[in-house]
Amino acid sequence: MSSEIADNGDGSYAIREYAAPARGGFVAAKADAMDDAESFCADKGQHAVVVDDHQQGGYQTATGGSWGWMGGSYGVASYHSGVADLHFKCSAPQSAAASTSAPNGGGS
Repeated sequence: MSSEIADNGDGSYAIREYAAPARGGFVAAKADAMDDAESFCADKGQHAVVVDDHQQGGYQTATGGSWGWMGGSYGVASYHSGVADLHFKCSAPQSAAASTSAPNGGGS
């Protein structure tokens, strides 16, 4: 589950992503945040560049029980969940011409 991408007003953006333990906790949250950032920037014809990121884990606790005429049971379980905050910018992709240099200094 992710929050909407927020415009920080300085050309950068922020997103917060949550992931349950069954999805991989904070590792999955960070991967999902990066996927969302890449998709957001791709819509602009650009790619995402991470400015800063922060992950945090937490524990969720679940309890449950059942009782009947023969007795019952009760259980408590803790699960590690994760949150990832990603601060990123969208950057134009480097052109192929700029990323390759001509052999022997170029020129003819």
